[in-house]
Amino acid sequence: MTQERPWLQSYPAGVPAEIDVNEFHSVADVFNASVAKFRDRPAYSNFGKVLTYGEADVLVT
Repeated sequence: MTQERPWLQSYPAGVPAEIDVNEFHSVADVFNASVAKFRDRPAYSNFGKVLTYGEADVLVT
């Protein structure tokens, strides 16, 4: 942990401190990669309603 980034101590194991800013070209690319990887997992939860990444993908499309 550094004085400039104390939040790093709160990161779960396996979460990198740095990211590759060139990995994705847009927010849409991040979403599409997330759908491909986590299709059946919860993506959003609000007022008791949960949408999976797959359900969100259908709504977006």
